[in-house]
Amino acid sequence: MKRAPFLGAGASLLLAGCGGGRSVLQMIPGIVSSGTRPSSKALQLVPQVADPIPDSVLKGPLMAEARRFDGAVAPSGWMLAQGQTLNIADNRQLFSILGTIAGGDGRLTFKLPNPGFGVILSVAGAFPTSPAFLTTTQTIRKITALASLGPGAQPSPPSMPKPPSQQVLAAQRLISSSIRVGQPHPQGVSRDLADRITGAKQDARSAAVAQLSPANQARLENAVQRAVAGQISVYGAVTMMTSTLSPSEASALLGINDGMIRAFNSTWAGSPRSNAQVNAAQFLISVAITPEQAHAIYARESNLTQ
Repeated sequence: MKRAPFLGAGASLLLAGCGGGRSVLQMIPGIVSSGTRPSSKALQLVPQVADPIPDSVLKGPLMAEARRFDGAVAPSGWMLAQGQTLNIADNRQLFSILGTIAGGDGRLTFKLPNPGFGVILSVAGAFPTSPAFLTTTQTIRKITALASLGPGAQPSPPSMPKPPSQQVLAAQRLISSSIRVGQPHPQGVSRDLADRITGAKQDARSAAVAQLSPANQARLENAVQRAVAGQISVYGAVTMMTSTLSPSEASALLGINDGMIRAFNSTWAGSPRSNAQVNAAQFLISVAITPEQAHAIYARESNLTQ
């Protein structure tokens, strides 16, 4: 017999592990288990007494829907889930949902789950055929989210996302502002403008290096050499200099950057000072890496991505 192409909420709950060698304990709300087989030591019901089942559920169940139940006699249209063997011929719709996950030969018989605690299973409910069917059924049953929590329960307030830490924000700013050597997009410029740009960068490099302490000058040379050799990324070189620039060095470097840009754009408002060390390190590495070195880095990274 072919299985139904769509399983309802109750059926999905049962197929997830009732009976057999699997555990349904973690699939039914209010059940906590430390093992895969129910036992008096491993099983704890929370709450200890089953919540009342709404009358709309008892009178209008879905086929194979499962509910916790502490009574000794199941209501009409429901059965206690205790591992009973049923005939397939008499329960074809129920078998099409449960199959033999809890036992049975699959030809003549199948079994109900046996979770080891009080559970009733709908054996005469509406057969689920589609998500739209479930939506319509739940509307008719009028099961609200608050009602499903149990008597007297209060829903917890919605959790608000935790704001990122200052360290995370700083890392994000660093990543977004770092230099990336990638596919070039050349734009046509005159020879005169190209020479002016090259000269401005060379002048800016000399002026920038002159603002650094001897220790930072040596560190800059080492960062550029390691980036060209492929030992670190360009982003790594920016990170190396960001952590060592003093506030006065960062301010002087941004001033040089502003002067270089204004030579070509008189409306430039100036570099942002909110994260001066990161912006200054980015500028420093951009002028410290020569066009030839940038070409070598790009060629190497292109080969790595092929």
